[in-house]
Amino acid sequence: MKRLMLALPLLLASTTASARRFGMEPQNRVHLGLSMANTSLTLGATGGLDTRLSRVLYVDTGGFFSVTDDTGRPEPAAGTATKDLFELRHALYVAPGLRIPHRYGEGLNWDLTGRVGFGAVWSADSSSNYLVRADPALLGGADLLLRYDRVGLRVGGKAFAYRTFTLSPPREAGIVKPQFFAEGVVQW
Repeated sequence: MKRLMLALPLLLASTTASARRFGMEPQNRVHLGLSMANTSLTLGATGGLDTRLSRVLYVDTGGFFSVTDDTGRPEPAAGTATKDLFELRHALYVAPGLRIPHRYGEGLNWDLTGRVGFGAVWSADSSSNYLVRADPALLGGADLLLRYDRVGLRVGGKAFAYRTFTLSPPREAGIVKPQFFAEGVVQW
């Protein structure tokens, strides 16, 4: 009890300690545009929200969907590799990324960001009348943003890696499919 009584005046006489650092403006970027998936470059739409967490760390949440219809296409030839039976149709993803650090200037600015993340993909199985199935996926890619003031153009690509299986005949395969995009960006 004596020690507490001796420490109490020291506690009351001490000044407050506060850590300070320069605050950053929040930076959110909504992006919408065209998507091209698979090696056949199936057209679709893409969009999402890219948010700054620090000077170099950004998190992009988004998705894309293909607008073409696969059901009228012919069945694949016998002996087609399992990985070639699938077409990437749609995806939802979360992709943290590291931006190459540099200073912004007046006028046109750029950002190059490398990303890795995870998501859910929907792919069509051509061996089962283009039945669409959902699977978890990992992704990696990069994007380049050219921005003037609050608007810009973002281009890039991702590779989605996932495991899935065909129904006829039943077999499992590891799949890696590309997705490319060109989007308009608005930042606030």
